Amino acid sequence: MRIPTEFLSPGDFEKFANKVVGTLFNKTIMSFGEGRDGGIDGLDDSVKPSIIVQSKRYQPTTQPSKLLRIIKSEISTLDETSKKNNFNNDFDYVIVTSARLNPKTRNEIRKLKKEWIKTDKHIIDANTLESLSEDPSYTKIFREYNLINGKLIDEIGEINLELIKSEDFDMFFNFDSNYIVITTAIKKAYECMRENKLVFLVGHPGVGKSVSSQYLGLLASKWKDKPVSVICRSVEDTDNILEMFQKEKSISLDDLKNRFVEPKIMNQTTLYRILERWKSEKMIYEIEVEKKRIFVLCDHHHENEGIQISYCKSCENVQESHFPLPENAEHAETVQFLKKCEHCKK
Repeated sequence: MRIPTEFLSPGDFEKFANKVVGTLFNKTIMSFGEGRDGGIDGLDDSVKPSIIVQSKRYQPTTQPSKLLRIIKSEISTLDETSKKNNFNNDFDYVIVTSARLNPKTRNEIRKLKKEWIKTDKHIIDANTLESLSEDPSYTKIFREYNLINGKLIDEIGEINLELIKSEDFDMFFNFDSNYIVITTAIKKAYECMRENKLVFLVGHPGVGKSVSSQYLGLLASKWKDKPVSVICRSVEDTDNILEMFQKEKSISLDDLKNRFVEPKIMNQTTLYRILERWKSEKMIYEIEVEKKRIFVLCDHHHENEGIQISYCKSCENVQESHFPLPENAEHAETVQFLKKCEHCKK
């Protein structure tokens, strides 16, 4: 079974490689952060190392000549580091690469530094990783980094839908993890979401963006280190509400719920969140008329202007006007209620 190590970030590949080497040589290998490493991605002792690890994550089809050049350069750098730090020159140097090596390339790598690269065991390539992934002693490591099925599948199976505090429970109601295939793309999306808190799923219709979104949402809802709310919202939701505002200028909350919530076009929480967002951005204003919540779509106005909304109780017409802000004022809103507006009087 091919191990998709290209899914891992460079940092995760180094940590993964160090754990594999630690298990193989029965050592505890220390990992380091990003930056110049002096030819060292892991070692067991910073003063007198008995084993040093160099990790190289490449595509399995990487040309052997390219890999040889890079390893030769790393060995030269490590030679300088070793002399500078007075390392004993009899340590084991282990190379872990995601590339697939043939016997000739392995032999050429060993010739680069025979006293360090002592056996074929010191060169771990894609073929070796595939063999180790089937060894029970290493299964936990491979699952930890999602390189074999297990961790993500286990997580999705442990989720109790009743505990999900989501905006749209219907998004998950018919979701069946038995029909999910853990592809490299999903793994990359999950890691991207975990590390960057943002991921875009792009693709042609029917390729699985919606199902993948469900899956990622469920996984995020299970994060224990931070609270996560799962929100399902489509562009159509906001477009539909905006279109209604553009036609009517002012709309009551009851009318909005009758238009969108009752026929199940969107749920109530989604409607409320959109309205609150638009209020915070001064796209709409809220007024209360006889205990009814009315939302008014406002014209664009400058930051140095205040706004006055006039509401006619007779015809429910809304007028908007702007005025210069008083000195030192950042924002001003006023609402006046009219028994009859100019339109009614005419």
